[in-house]
Amino acid sequence: MKHLKHKRTWKQVPHTRVRNNKSFPAGRGKVKRTCYKNYGSIWNESFKLREFIKENPTLKIVTHTDLDGLASARMIKKLADKLGSKVSIETTEPGDINKSQLKDGTIVLDLPYPQTDAKIFHIDHHKGNEQYLPTKYSGLTKSKSPSAAGIIAAMTRRVGIKQSPSDIKYTNKIDSANLTKKEVLKPNIYGKLSMALHTDDFEGDKIFFNKMIFQNPAGSMGSIKNKELIKRYNKKEIDSRNAEKRLAKHITKLDNVFITDIKSFTDPPRANVFKQQAANKQQFFMLETHPFDRETKTLDKTKVKFSVSQNIFNRPNKSIFNEIIKPIMDKEKVVGYGHDGIGGLIVPAEKALSVKKQIIEGINHEKNKQKTS
Repeated sequence: MKHLKHKRTWKQVPHTRVRNNKSFPAGRGKVKRTCYKNYGSIWNESFKLREFIKENPTLKIVTHTDLDGLASARMIKKLADKLGSKVSIETTEPGDINKSQLKDGTIVLDLPYPQTDAKIFHIDHHKGNEQYLPTKYSGLTKSKSPSAAGIIAAMTRRVGIKQSPSDIKYTNKIDSANLTKKEVLKPNIYGKLSMALHTDDFEGDKIFFNKMIFQNPAGSMGSIKNKELIKRYNKKEIDSRNAEKRLAKHITKLDNVFITDIKSFTDPPRANVFKQQAANKQQFFMLETHPFDRETKTLDKTKVKFSVSQNIFNRPNKSIFNEIIKPIMDKEKVVGYGHDGIGGLIVPAEKALSVKKQIIEGINHEKNKQKTS
């Protein structure tokens, strides 16, 4: 009997549609299964996203004021342009999401679950938001993705929109702080753009962010040539050097824990913290600040914000959120957020000392686990 060459069909690949039993191109099954493993229900939600945009010819995007929020919004806009929807952009911080005027036809990106009855579409990747799904809105949270942009790139690809590989690569690296010492000390255009998005000029940040959304929309963020971007980055570098001197006065080293109490800072200098990590052998780092309201330019001294991470250049363990942050969230009933290797808490000022003690205990527990493993 003549050997028949086996042909794979749509029926033979999990979680796919049957298209009249027609075979698909070689390699499609492997790509499909890999993406499904990484992102779960993205392939079903991608069609819901497309229909949501089609149903709303005037679309509002509310996104996080960082590189991931920018990349995510650019990717959604690219799909909306193809489908003929007009887009407006609003930026906000995670703690201010519920201050936004959310209405029907809003897409919320890289931000916590908003308290609203409006018909919205929500996409996020932070641990802590998965518990809210599914609810009244459409969307998904997949904490296995290093960035929201990574999720959106997979979703839009499923409905025929290809995104820039370099945008995905560097947004993933920067948002998860998966950086080398060279990338911290000498950032490429993505690193410079990430720093340029945050300055002391809140209104100027909003205007600049919107410019970057509409700058070279068909190309990558890495191909953006903008004098204002370089000017803002250079100013940020000068501010960063000045912050470094102040940061040195707020450092406490406890064995394997490197603590910075910088409540007086309006904008915690993340790049400076990475530089300190490069210079120190401490495995765990904790930032303690007051949340900063960028609109009023004041510190909210009724609350304390803790950011906890492992040294980005030495991450033997990736369970910061599950092992340290989540238990405190459940016990103290406070707001928490984070990725695998980094997490944070926002707590009432009266609980700050107790929470700080629990964080240090959690870090010491993790340290001891790693010694015995």
